[in-house]
Amino acid sequence: LVVAMVGVVALLARRPWRWVWGPLLVGLAATGLGIWLPRLWGIGDRYQYGVYYAWLGQGVVSPLGHLARLVSWGNLGFLAAALLPYAALPLAGTAALLLTLPAYAQLFLGAPGISPLVLQLQYSALLLPGLTVAAVVGLGRVLRATATPKTTITRFLARNPGLLPLVTVVALGYSALTLGPLLGALGSALAAPKDANLRADRALLARIPAGASVVASYRYLTPLSARPRVQALNYALLGSRQFNAGPYPPPPAGAVWALNDADLLTVEAQYRDHPLYGRAYALGATRLRRRLRAANARVAFAEDGRLLLGPVGEPLDALWQVFADTPAARPTAAFGELELLGLVRGAGPGVPLKLHWRLQRATAQRFHLRLTAWRNGVAAYQRVWPMAYGLYPTADWQPRTVVVTQANFNPGAQLPPGVYALALEVVIMRTGHLELAADRSTQLVAEYAPVGSPLDLGEFTVATTPHR
Repeated sequence: LVVAMVGVVALLARRPWRWVWGPLLVGLAATGLGIWLPRLWGIGDRYQYGVYYAWLGQGVVSPLGHLARLVSWGNLGFLAAALLPYAALPLAGTAALLLTLPAYAQLFLGAPGISPLVLQLQYSALLLPGLTVAAVVGLGRVLRATATPKTTITRFLARNPGLLPLVTVVALGYSALTLGPLLGALGSALAAPKDANLRADRALLARIPAGASVVASYRYLTPLSARPRVQALNYALLGSRQFNAGPYPPPPAGAVWALNDADLLTVEAQYRDHPLYGRAYALGATRLRRRLRAANARVAFAEDGRLLLGPVGEPLDALWQVFADTPAARPTAAFGELELLGLVRGAGPGVPLKLHWRLQRATAQRFHLRLTAWRNGVAAYQRVWPMAYGLYPTADWQPRTVVVTQANFNPGAQLPPGVYALALEVVIMRTGHLELAADRSTQLVAEYAPVGSPLDLGEFTVATTPHR
């Protein structure tokens, strides 16, 4: 589209016709191929153009609606932030600024709307060619105007020749530090050697046999992407490809499943109330259990929210077991319709727990556990754990049965030496959404509501420093 707009700019500048028709034909042909080719892979009308722009064809779009979107704070903030790295020089580029128009329209007319957040994603690359050309043209016009100043602004710039370079450098530096991932990426790189979670994730991935096919949750997809076959756990859970473009293929025999419970909480925040995927998500854990049972998957590793399943290891029942109800059993604590019949804290370097539950009546609610380590009245460690690693949520439990779940927290890897008081809560996710972290990775921001009273698990001692 940027190339096609070169032809439009050439037309306005009264350039020879070859500069008009050449870019127009090449740009429009490339755009057509970009829309048509993905349809050959079965995505069809559910490709992103149909998903993001379908609202434009749903009835008559009011001009006032477009005007309201145009003057919204999100759009105005986006425009100001896009011009900031160029010190607003593209505004002096006049016709050259038209190069950005198709890319801007593509972002502006998308169903999610537009905001400065878009500049922190890869979509902003669409604007760079047009903004850069317009800035170069604008800079040339400003320099020519200051050579023969005729207005107050140009006379001021002519008397202060170092001002324009200074403003440009400051604007570019400020933009790089605020809009770009430089500081966040640098901070993540410096913190990586001491990041206990990162070390634990790497240790989990090192357990996967070379050449094995993998079904992975979000954070493991990138480091495993060089393998011959990697599937995304979220689509395996939903049972469909992106944009509901057909069923998601089952993993091959002998595949390894690499799960992180934090990713499963992210999946809940994304899809639980989604208008398109909500129903598929509600059935997702049942779908995963069926596939795991069919593949005879076994537990190779389970600790602190990290789970590795494959052809070798303990039976899947090591994660949860279901028994007939024992009516005489009296609950030790109640959390709404969920009763705790017993809790055993095992021995070990972490906090291994074995919990006996009973559901009084069927529920669509997904109860989670939250472990908090307190020291001097301050929460030094906190982790939310979905029941049975999210594979057997309470929404799938049958009432009046006893469900035994296992959890193995390891707060010591992230805490300095000392004595901590442990508290265990039953919580539900009230709200959740994704935000960009400073290094441009995504992070879940969720609000959990406690159900019932917390359970006192006693003390936990960290004797040695977890890292050096």
